[in-house]
Amino acid sequence: MRTANGPLIALSDLPVELPWTSDAIHIGTILDYAVQVKYITVEAVISLQCSCDEGVPSGASYPSQNYKIENWTEITNSTTNLTEDGDITFDVDNASYKWVRVVISGTGFVTSARFNSKG
Repeated sequence: MRTANGPLIALSDLPVELPWTSDAIHIGTILDYAVQVKYITVEAVISLQCSCDEGVPSGASYPSQNYKIENWTEITNSTTNLTEDGDITFDVDNASYKWVRVVISGTGFVTSARFNSKG
C-alpha cells in the first residue's frame, strides 16, 4: 500500500487569511485520505469539494493540473462551522472521485493544512 503526506500550504505562506481554497488534489487510485486544518478564526465555514472532471493529473504544476476542472460539488456532510481557534480533520474512506479541495469562507487565518493518503 502506498502512502503520502504533505502540506497544502507552503510554510513560507503561513498563516493564510480567509477566505481560502486549496489547490486541487488529485485522488487517482487513492482509496482513503485525511485532511487536517488548524485555524485561528472568528467565524468561518469549512467544507470539502470533489470533482470527477478529467483535469491533467500528470501536469507539472497546479495551474496545469487544474486545467478544465470546472465542476465542483460539496462532499455530503463535510460542511462545518468554525467559531473559535482549533483544528479539524476529515477522514474519508473509499473516495471514488478524481479531485478534492478544501474551501473555507469567513474571517480568520489558516495556520496549517496537510493531506495524508493511503491506497
